[in-house]
Amino acid sequence: MQLLTSMNSILIPAAVIPAVVLLIYTYKKDKLEPEPPGLLISLVVLGIISTAIASFLETIGSLALGLFLPEDSVLYNAVLFYGIVGFAEEGAKYVLLKRRTWNTPYFTCQFDGLIYAVFVSLGFALWENIGYVMQFGFSTAVVRAVTAVPGHACFGVFMGAWYGLARRYAFAGDAANSKRCRRLALVIPALIHGTYDFITTLEAQIFSLIFIAFIIVMFIVALLLVRRLSAEDTFIDGRDHSGLADPFYGQPPYYNGAPQDQRQVNPYSQQPYYNGFPQQPNPYGQQTYPQQGDPRSYPYPQQREPYGQQYYPRQGYPQYHPYPQQPNPYGRPPYSNGETQNNANNDPNGSNQ
Repeated sequence: MQLLTSMNSILIPAAVIPAVVLLIYTYKKDKLEPEPPGLLISLVVLGIISTAIASFLETIGSLALGLFLPEDSVLYNAVLFYGIVGFAEEGAKYVLLKRRTWNTPYFTCQFDGLIYAVFVSLGFALWENIGYVMQFGFSTAVVRAVTAVPGHACFGVFMGAWYGLARRYAFAGDAANSKRCRRLALVIPALIHGTYDFITTLEAQIFSLIFIAFIIVMFIVALLLVRRLSAEDTFIDGRDHSGLADPFYGQPPYYNGAPQDQRQVNPYSQQPYYNGFPQQPNPYGQQTYPQQGDPRSYPYPQQREPYGQQYYPRQGYPQYHPYPQQPNPYGRPPYSNGETQNNANNDPNGSNQ
């Protein structure tokens, strides 16, 4: 019992650490607006759940395939890994990924799609890796730490790159291109996944070298893609909201007057709204609206305190307030209150009588 506990204390970290390292690396590449931890943890959990869905689909698919093809044939393996395993595993990830993140208010940058897909993929890899390592031992943990776990991360990178682009097209109203990118977000990682698995079943020595070369190229392409998309990341609405501070709430960015964890893009425009007005400071602040005659200004555009001794500039208002040709009724004389200046009582309270 003690030996089993000691083995578990070694094997489980060996299975988990590679996935955690890759999760941290990917998370730090999000430069514009880091995602909330709660959302990312939920994606890892969904990745774990997707292993059960994929396992069920693979079992059904392999049993059905065995009715038509001999299991030891190359054609069987090709159909199994390209048509069943690749699409079952990547499809399970994609369905849960889209269901959780497509409409989340945190999906504001194109690179966010890559972050979400990688976290789901590494959740899948983490759980799958624990199973393999507990079954086959530490040597399997070492091999999978440099092959399978980074491989799933790469599948997530290719999925997330197209997924983030699909979200940008959807925001712009381009449904056709958005749908095309969503299809590629599933098909491309599924085919790469199928190729990865299929090459491992080929027994000739040359295919071991091909497998190594395939992994190296896949890792390099995925790494370059992450760096490029991270460096060129932009907000989905095409504007730069980094560093923008709402003058009323004080923390950037706020949409429709909502705090950052509840923000939504205004449905009637691609521009962010602040306190309900497009790109305006706090309507109760000391600044006025730039459009002359705007009825939303407080209390009237381009004027000071309504009880001051200033003229009202808008046409149609009396020259003085509250009576024509009279100064402020709360100021010093003359005071009319509707009377002529000759009969004016300088003190409305009668204290000068």
